[in-house]
Amino acid sequence: MAALDRFIKVCANIEDAGLALTLFDLCFVRWKCVESFKGTELMSHALETVRTSERCSKPLYIRLAGELICRYCGLDRWEEVEKELQFFLGTLDVFEAERFPPTSNMLLRVAEVLKNSSKWTEADNIYQMLYSYTLGFRSRTSYYSTNTLRLMVNLFEVQSNYKGAGESQSQLLKTYQQIFGLESAETQWQKLELARIYEKDERLVECVILQRQALQVTESLGQDGRQNTLTAKTQLCRALTRNQVLDEAESLAREIVAECSDLHGNSGSETLTAMNDLALVLNNQERCEEAIVLYKKSSISKKRHLVKCMNQPVMQ
Repeated sequence: MAALDRFIKVCANIEDAGLALTLFDLCFVRWKCVESFKGTELMSHALETVRTSERCSKPLYIRLAGELICRYCGLDRWEEVEKELQFFLGTLDVFEAERFPPTSNMLLRVAEVLKNSSKWTEADNIYQMLYSYTLGFRSRTSYYSTNTLRLMVNLFEVQSNYKGAGESQSQLLKTYQQIFGLESAETQWQKLELARIYEKDERLVECVILQRQALQVTESLGQDGRQNTLTAKTQLCRALTRNQVLDEAESLAREIVAECSDLHGNSGSETLTAMNDLALVLNNQERCEEAIVLYKKSSISKKRHLVKCMNQPVMQ
């Protein structure tokens, strides 16, 4: 460590953007030696070297700034996070198209770290800015656009902001319709995701409409869409139960149990879950004795399945 300290002292006096990368690499040595604070201070110096150099390398600056912000988040140094983030985003008013992929990836990493640190407003600002730039440099149907929308949906859901999640998921659904067509399996999956969000937002009527549409399409796909059909039926059954449309929910629940038994066996976890869903419908119909029989049956099967798994020989 003494040799490393002497080398760092020499490098700290270097005012050259190219050699700043040496400082950057040394930061990781510091972190591996469990010296997070010293490593972060070293990176801060490297960033300032790049920032003030006449030969400033934009990709190097983006790399350094993003890494430093992530490290500050890990150390709960939020004043530095705010300062560096403001400066960092201010330099990105104009993206160079050829540098878009690495810039985009670093922004997504910073946003993810901020989200995991519950800095949701800051993360949302990055996603919104990135999505706007993505539409300019790529297209609405590019991977960058759809991935950013997906991350925005996730961010809104973490905050229980189902209105925002629904709006972003609706955009994602329209994009999938444009890419894959109105009746593709990929589009139906996104439609089910939107229905799931609507259910959380208590928009149950819209939820059921979307689930019926998705089910109708997946059933037309035959064997290719069998698992998706089962998923669509399960989600629709649960939404109907919440809406107290119990006769249709019961009919659908029995279909699901039969299909799960055929696909996964009578003691498969999917079959047992389907039995519980049917029991819930029966309980809502005040058919308590039938519900109890199903609950007990699924519970006994789960115990047998657990014992069977425990008795399996362990592979060496």
